[in-house]
Amino acid sequence: MISHALESNPENEDEGSLFLVGDPKQSVYRWRGADPKIFASLLLNEKNPFIVQKNITNLPTNFRSKNEIINFNNTLFKHASELFKSNEHKEIFSKGAVQKQNNFLGGHVSVNFINKDYKRDEQLEAVLKETLFLIENCTSRGFDISEIAILVRDNKQSSIVSSWLIENNIPCTFMFCIYCLVSFLVKTLFFSFNKLWQWSLT
Repeated sequence: MISHALESNPENEDEGSLFLVGDPKQSVYRWRGADPKIFASLLLNEKNPFIVQKNITNLPTNFRSKNEIINFNNTLFKHASELFKSNEHKEIFSKGAVQKQNNFLGGHVSVNFINKDYKRDEQLEAVLKETLFLIENCTSRGFDISEIAILVRDNKQSSIVSSWLIENNIPCTFMFCIYCLVSFLVKTLFFSFNKLWQWSLT
């Protein structure tokens, strides 16, 4: 349908156009069947499946997030870009690590690690306790429960976390599992901090 609309314009009329919006870093989550290779090929001038000339514009400023989150993302993606073997992925992630700040001051990012020597049950207990602590900490600072979201790996974890929150008098209206998103973030953080730890020893 797209190619038909672009190619079948009547005589004496302007050539058809196509406006695409995408982010290869987000397409790795595979939402709605997203394929990161498509965005990568368009960005890196590998091929153009359309007859119209390609014009790529990067949006330099993040107007959605607060500054602390932008700083964290820039630092994480810059470091992650150095871990890829693929030059294409290196370029995409390094370009995504230079988002400019906006006027939304504040924000907060924390990364907590569970003791790797814990057994599975101990890890689960530690995660549940930390989740409850973070929620209570947020509500004590004026945040409403409706403003808090928890991402889990699968439906089983969703059920466990929901039951734990309800047992501790935390209303839980909806738990949503985004496996690809959480898995990608966990792997990225693991490799990033693992490399930082190795470098700190050398």
